[in-house]
Amino acid sequence: MYQLDHLVVFVENLEEAVQHYKELGFNFIHKGGKHPFGTFNELIYLSDKSYIELVSYIGGIESLKKATEERISEHFHKPTLETRWISQDGKSGCVDFALTFDDSDNKLTRMKRFLQNESDFFGLQNLYQVIEGRGERENIGKIRWKLAVPKTEIKTKHNFITKRLYYSCKLPFFIDDITEREKRVDTNFALEHPYDNGVIGISKVELVVPKDEFDNYLEQQVFKVFDKEMIKYHDHEVCIIRLSNSIMEIHKADTSNHLHMKHFDRVGKLYWRPYQIVLTTNNKEAFEKYEPLFRSGTKTCHVPFVLVYKSGDLLEGSNP
Repeated sequence: MYQLDHLVVFVENLEEAVQHYKELGFNFIHKGGKHPFGTFNELIYLSDKSYIELVSYIGGIESLKKATEERISEHFHKPTLETRWISQDGKSGCVDFALTFDDSDNKLTRMKRFLQNESDFFGLQNLYQVIEGRGERENIGKIRWKLAVPKTEIKTKHNFITKRLYYSCKLPFFIDDITEREKRVDTNFALEHPYDNGVIGISKVELVVPKDEFDNYLEQQVFKVFDKEMIKYHDHEVCIIRLSNSIMEIHKADTSNHLHMKHFDRVGKLYWRPYQIVLTTNNKEAFEKYEPLFRSGTKTCHVPFVLVYKSGDLLEGSNP
């Protein structure tokens, strides 16, 4: 089964963002590291095995754009995460999220098999490009992983090349660790050190797709990536996908829903940029204190978080 690995939250000023998130009750934020393509980050580990990555560009987005353009070949452009994020024109917020694998059931998903040997299972080579990633963490050392980055093919006859690969913002990216995942994600820390806001995990990630593209999008992309047993429910309005530690909901855009319209006004057709993310706390007092802060959005760096309280099967919360 797939598992939510992390949210990617782009911020213009990392130091200010860290302070904002501490004010939201995330009192333990861990120093991350630097990536080869010009980003650096800090991490908020959650006890559901996921985390929130606050990431910024060294020298700002303009310097990243310039460095990326210099690495793009005249003949071939491999899709990379930095080009995927650059496509969002530097807008802060949750620009992406990653899925990984819960191997507790010992079943190899189609994406896991694809990442292991890059064989063409279910046509995934038409949707994803496999690349290796690496980073370095203080007191941990070098870490390595494999990524499956969504791609799209653009036909061109420039210099006799008939196809060029570009990033796609219509599907999530996947990450599979080469070094131990524990070197990259310290979720045990979150279990041992509860946050002031009581947040224990990301219970839902909600996405929205233009009305006229919804059915084709599910058929041609989503159903090719997610195994049948992961699709909890779908009709002509919504598709609900079960992850081992969360839920994904893909909605057909509704013009009467102000959240849908607000999202499109801000980011356009970047399908895989969530319009709402639900965080769960099991601390009633913390919920009452911090829920208004999350709802106001003044400290979230444009991330559309909703905080809900869960006691047993009881959920309590409100939309922003």
